[in-house]
Amino acid sequence: MIFHPEQDDFFRLICRKTGKPEKTCAYEDLTEKAKMEFDYLLDRAERSIHPILKSRYYHVLWKCPSKLKRKDFAQKAISNYFATIDVYLNILKTGIQEEILSLVGENFGHLNTLVMEVNEPREELNLLFRDLLWNHINIPFYEKDHLVSLTLKHPKLFDKESLNTAFQVYEQEFFKNFKKNDAFLIIHEYIPNALNLAKRLKINPKKWFDLLGNFHYESALQDTDPTRSWIRLDNIRQARLNFKRAKNEEKLALVETLYEESRLKVDLPSTLIQLTREKHKHLFEFRDQKIEAAKELVRTKDADFNYTRLISGIDFPSAKPFDEEDNKYIPDFFRGTRTIFFDITNNTSEGDEEIEKNVIKLDFYKLELDFNTNPFLEVLYTEGVRSSQLTADNLLNFLRDRTWLGQPYYILDQEQNQHALSWLSLLEPSLREFYSQLELKADNQEHRLNFILCLDSIVPKFEGLLRYFLQQCGKTVSVTIANRVEQMTLNKMLESEGFTSLFNRDDQMLFQYLFGGAGGLDIRNNIAHSFYHSHHYNLKKMLLVIGALLRLSKYRLRENEKTS
Repeated sequence: MIFHPEQDDFFRLICRKTGKPEKTCAYEDLTEKAKMEFDYLLDRAERSIHPILKSRYYHVLWKCPSKLKRKDFAQKAISNYFATIDVYLNILKTGIQEEILSLVGENFGHLNTLVMEVNEPREELNLLFRDLLWNHINIPFYEKDHLVSLTLKHPKLFDKESLNTAFQVYEQEFFKNFKKNDAFLIIHEYIPNALNLAKRLKINPKKWFDLLGNFHYESALQDTDPTRSWIRLDNIRQARLNFKRAKNEEKLALVETLYEESRLKVDLPSTLIQLTREKHKHLFEFRDQKIEAAKELVRTKDADFNYTRLISGIDFPSAKPFDEEDNKYIPDFFRGTRTIFFDITNNTSEGDEEIEKNVIKLDFYKLELDFNTNPFLEVLYTEGVRSSQLTADNLLNFLRDRTWLGQPYYILDQEQNQHALSWLSLLEPSLREFYSQLELKADNQEHRLNFILCLDSIVPKFEGLLRYFLQQCGKTVSVTIANRVEQMTLNKMLESEGFTSLFNRDDQMLFQYLFGGAGGLDIRNNIAHSFYHSHHYNLKKMLLVIGALLRLSKYRLRENEKTS
């Protein structure tokens, strides 16, 4: 059995009462085989002579179930880890040996963890740490950095003198020895550790930010491979960010210009996912059934029935399978890598695990929308308009008579006079233009559909509708920023407690896909800032936005109550 004291939460000994490992289990409750295992560990710990063995055996004993382990197991493991490191340091006096260096770091990490767990005195640990950093010429800088990384996992164990000693190691390496090789480690490991130490010691970090900016800048200049243009742009972004932190205005102006020039030249690689009827017969058969269902709905049902069906959301993907599988979206081997995201204008940002998971989840959601939902909606509306079963008038009448969108709302002018207004008057121009485009296409197949007016008009109204709905349900739609209060953006509303408490998960996912920024289409932001070009205004987006409008309309203006 392989047991790693840093990765495994406890040493698994089988409990006789439950037939499985338990975190809490007394000796008399172990199976006979488990008792033999524990007795063997204890005997080996006590009889072993070499500290390397004694430290490991006592550490494993300390990780046994709670009624078996004793504090003295940890204390004996600690004393033997100190002795083990001394053994390795004596070996290093003969010269640098990579394997021995690795073992020094490994044992030092175990030592830190144990001292933290049992709250042992820390003076000896601090003395060892300072000694390792300053008094051993055969410990190279990269291994000293590794030791610092281990201490930063448990920074409370180390006093100011120790942290300052560590910081001086970095000062000497970069500002006296002028270290420049290993640029990748410098950017992603060494300087971040130095910045962490500077923060803890309350030392001005400007020169470290400036140094980090220079390394990113140099990396960008050296990277001339066109296929790596996206990596080059991200290095320029990070140089820009760090020069700003360092308040280096001259370098900042230089990289800002370089960033704008490089952004326009980025060539992002893409991967084509090809589905064919031969290889994916069942997928195409299901889609064919959806399309036939849309035609049947137009032939046999009236407009109100079809709008009610769209409101129910049964023809849209369910959020459940995507949420249940979200822990599988990022493979274990992929964790720890750094992900760079590009928006519609090629501006870059760095993700974290939650953002990456959301982006991948919405990518899968998009696949199902594109393959199943959009073909269904396109046939339903084009066939419905061609047969005059679906019209602008019957949609507006449906919204007026069946949903809260048809209810008037009231505002007060500066003279405190009350005025009755209607959301439908704001939505009507877009909806009529949408049906007009489909009617023109039905009459003339050469007509080029144009949804610029439709989307430019309806998308900002969706933000207003959502804000109004949340307000009417007593939810907060404003945020405090610095010394002012302002209205939430659409993205912020989609992340708010009010939104998640009032809307079901299927609707949340559709709205987040259409209007959210982390993996979503971010339609509102792209329209408001004129990032869209004519080809972005397509039927697919318009159908989904109308679908979202209908889904929003099904809720009642009462707190926490929803109806389909």
